[in-house]
Amino acid sequence: MSFDITILGSSGGPLEGITCSYILKPSYISYKSIIEDNLSQYLIAIDAGSGLNRITEIITNEKSNSKESIANKILSYYEDSLSIQHYIHHSISINHHYNICTEINSSPIELSFKILNLINTYLISHPHLDHINGLIINSAAFHNQSNKSKLVYGLKETTEALQKYIFNDIIWPNLIHESNGISFLDLIDIIPNESIQLNEIYKVIPFEINHGTKQYTNLEYKSTSFLIKDLNKNQYILIFGDVESDKNSKFPKNKFIWESISDLITTGRLKSIIIECSTPNLPDQEPRFGHLTPDSLIDELKILQNIILNKSDTSPTPPLNGLNILITHVKENKFGKEPRKIILNELNELNEKYNLGCQFSILLTGLTYTV
Repeated sequence: MSFDITILGSSGGPLEGITCSYILKPSYISYKSIIEDNLSQYLIAIDAGSGLNRITEIITNEKSNSKESIANKILSYYEDSLSIQHYIHHSISINHHYNICTEINSSPIELSFKILNLINTYLISHPHLDHINGLIINSAAFHNQSNKSKLVYGLKETTEALQKYIFNDIIWPNLIHESNGISFLDLIDIIPNESIQLNEIYKVIPFEINHGTKQYTNLEYKSTSFLIKDLNKNQYILIFGDVESDKNSKFPKNKFIWESISDLITTGRLKSIIIECSTPNLPDQEPRFGHLTPDSLIDELKILQNIILNKSDTSPTPPLNGLNILITHVKENKFGKEPRKIILNELNELNEKYNLGCQFSILLTGLTYTV
């Protein structure tokens, strides 16, 4: 096990407050140590659709050992939902790292502010509101003892949108330009395919991906996937922003990513991929709006499998055998059918049909997955 991923949000909307945001840390260090020793370098956030409210709720629930977790609450919106365990492959551990209020002698709200202000690095895949809302609202609380700005990494299109359309003193105060010698946020442009050392713990390679086309110009809408490396353990995790399949894209880019990570899979250094699957399978004529469905995600994984097979002389077992695929960005269903259950069933059926050997799980808001 290499990483702990806390899911502050994993919904694809339209419910607000539970959209995509993840806190990543190495599994070999505890939150207690990070908080007590101020080890901010171990925490990074990927996307920020949700934030402080979710952290506080997670801590509160774990402090009280409440069975009414955020995940259970969301699943209870549907009469046909199943238990949490149904959505998580048995190889994945669910941990309760936030049950530390008594040990640290802090209230849930105090602890959540401490954690928020220990997250100094944000990787933003694209500037749609469901991926930045927490960053915006929480930014008023960004401060730390060293008065350093939060570092927000994104494609040039992402950072320009944040500056021009969000932190512009109209939609939200301009917290980027210096005020009284202190800025809350530093926007840092990333160049696709170029490795960046975030700190002494993490490196990241950003890959440009496509999230459909813009409605009026028909130009590509760019998103990002992040290949994150733990420098201490030489282990990787790949986390996608919103993405469409190469098959449905006017600007296919996913194959390059699969080629780039194939050796990491065969050597066992990349064991988990977080990727969206927004809706159950749709009729061919239905628009996807730049998202994946189970059939298109399986098409992508078949491409990855073939890349690995073409590099290998022998393949006694499926090359993706044991690879954890963690599904995020599931859109809520207004017709009352639990969409996560449908998506997981469709993925597992296709996984078996094509003998891929992948291990599918659904990311549920409020849980911490150890992978």
